Amino acid sequence: MSTSSQPSKFEDSGQWQDLFSVALLDGAIFLAILIGFQLLRSTQRFAYFFAPKAFSAFAPYENLPHNNGWRGILKAIHSVSNDRLYELRGLDALMHTVFLQTMLRMFGCLLPVGAVVLYINSTGLEGLTGVMRYSLTNVTDGSLRMWIHVFAGFATTAIILFWIYRTYKIFEKYSMEENTKNLAHNYTTLVRDIPSGANVQSSNVIAVHWPAKSRKLRTLIAKREDLLQEQKLMTERYQQHGEIADGDEKFVFKLRKVEQKINTIRQSDSLTAGNAALITHDSVASAYLSTRVGLRTTENSLAVVARPQPAPYVNDIMWGSLTTTRKIRALMTVLAILATFFLLFFWGVPVAFAQAIANMEHIARLPGFSWVGNVNNLGPISVSLIEGFIPPLILIIFFAVLPKIIRAIHKMRAPVSYSRLDRHVTGTYFAFKLINIYLGSSFVGGFFDIINQVRAGGGVLSFMDILKLFGSTIPGQSLFFITIILALTCITYPLFLLRPGELISSQIKVKKAKTAEEKQHRQKPAPRFYSTWYGVEILVFTIGASFTLIAPIVLPFALLFFAVAYFVAKYDSLYVTVPVHQGRGKHWHTAFHSMVAGLIMAQFTALSIMLAKGFPLAMVMLIAPLATIGFCIYAHKRFHRTCDTLPDEFYNTSIKGGFQFSESYIDPAMDDRRENFTRTENEQLDNELEQADLTITAPGKNGSANV
Repeated sequence: MSTSSQPSKFEDSGQWQDLFSVALLDGAIFLAILIGFQLLRSTQRFAYFFAPKAFSAFAPYENLPHNNGWRGILKAIHSVSNDRLYELRGLDALMHTVFLQTMLRMFGCLLPVGAVVLYINSTGLEGLTGVMRYSLTNVTDGSLRMWIHVFAGFATTAIILFWIYRTYKIFEKYSMEENTKNLAHNYTTLVRDIPSGANVQSSNVIAVHWPAKSRKLRTLIAKREDLLQEQKLMTERYQQHGEIADGDEKFVFKLRKVEQKINTIRQSDSLTAGNAALITHDSVASAYLSTRVGLRTTENSLAVVARPQPAPYVNDIMWGSLTTTRKIRALMTVLAILATFFLLFFWGVPVAFAQAIANMEHIARLPGFSWVGNVNNLGPISVSLIEGFIPPLILIIFFAVLPKIIRAIHKMRAPVSYSRLDRHVTGTYFAFKLINIYLGSSFVGGFFDIINQVRAGGGVLSFMDILKLFGSTIPGQSLFFITIILALTCITYPLFLLRPGELISSQIKVKKAKTAEEKQHRQKPAPRFYSTWYGVEILVFTIGASFTLIAPIVLPFALLFFAVAYFVAKYDSLYVTVPVHQGRGKHWHTAFHSMVAGLIMAQFTALSIMLAKGFPLAMVMLIAPLATIGFCIYAHKRFHRTCDTLPDEFYNTSIKGGFQFSESYIDPAMDDRRENFTRTENEQLDNELEQADLTITAPGKNGSANV
């Protein structure tokens, strides 16, 4: 049965008008968001909201600069080196910035490869027009020209793996520096599933802390922390205005009631230690060596070798998860996997709906759906905007709420730290986008062509007919993916700057504030989760790597996306948020494995399309995914271990500095000393950051900035 496609929107010159209309609308929204951001940011009322880290440490709230030019912002962002960013914002923020720098350089190197492929595609003999002329579909079936695509596949693989290797080298350098800092987590290890009260047999251990089994107590302590913060603001309000609000007495009564409940639980016999231990060593070397050779513990005179892991940062620990038993964790993991699979299929519904809107011309040919063709009466520009702007907007909205749901699912697995939870969310979120957006959109788009071919031919398509049809329609999805990248570039990431939801809610809260500090407190930015950023960015990487060989016209849009993402992410790191939880930069491990999966997916996509076009010699390209898998194994052995090691000069266990951190890992539920220590530690860290030689002051009226 013939599989020649009928003329469609993807095969005519009107596609350029569609792309131009969507780009024009996205560009207008982009400019509107940036103008609104700049106008609000330059006013005294909103200046702190948009740049709290620039203003709070160096200028009183009432005396903020009124004008912050773009030149000053760009200069500040460009001038902060990686070393300085690491010093100020930690390894997580640094590795995210380095990742985006790598993407910019990588796609800059891929542009020449894409230009060669673009020329080969455009001079094909299929005679297609529009964007399809520059895709692999325009190359004649079985043409030897596809050898160029094979060699381009090898070049693309080599370029991507080279830049990944360079990024891992950077991560290795800063990881070793992070591992030698004189901080509590470098002297401490964590052991799970160990009997409570077991004795640790090591002369280098100076403290063993057992987390408590009491979720109710942790809830009360968190509530008390919120009340204490409100009490602090209330005290300042009284000192400045000399008046007490009507509800203050009720507030004090509520605080005392919570304190009484906490003391009652602590004094009762029901507060017991869990089956996890945080072990503080006297030296960094001793803590590191224990994670390699283990620790000997005794329980009922029976010697047991425990396998510790490096402890998370103190403020990164999920204390309530530490005491979850192995059986409960295994059960929760199974439930989380089942919930994830259910959610994965459920989230395919909005993808199919978005593709249906993007392919209204195909749907109008189906029986009972001829009324869809009435949309064409709106005019070509309106149809272009409906089919090119609304589908990516639907996907962005639906996938914006997905990370919170995935986070709730993975939280059931009781991870030891917030950063590890965020890494789990990163991998799952990318998998959702890879399956639902990249694969789902491609195959749903081809599905409409298959239905129309069956109706036109009056018979059933063979497997090879279906394969060839998909091979011709997947390159045609380049316009759909371009519109997605444009929407992310012009709408999603600029909104990360504007933060409209936070802006509205913070201004409502500020109306109730009476002191300067209270106003700042109510405008604090929400916690930053890297999972949302990495999931989107690795999806764009996968699309760009795939279409380098299929339809290289996508490459400039991917490069533009990473340029905007780099600016937004670095501005956010320097001016707005300091991540609450530090994860030693290990998001890069998750990003690396996701990129490898995306690259292999891109290689097999190109290989499948060339085979579908009758070029069996393309099987040579199997070398590329095999080389990628080999590189992944090499990188895992080469870097995963070394990124957690120490420089040679630190393997001296006689250098002892852990005694100052003997109480750092006391569970807040077990002792007030830990709560006081945590508050003091946080205040000291904030003071150090404020006193650091950071003059990323908001640029003055002349637009300049000091860094």
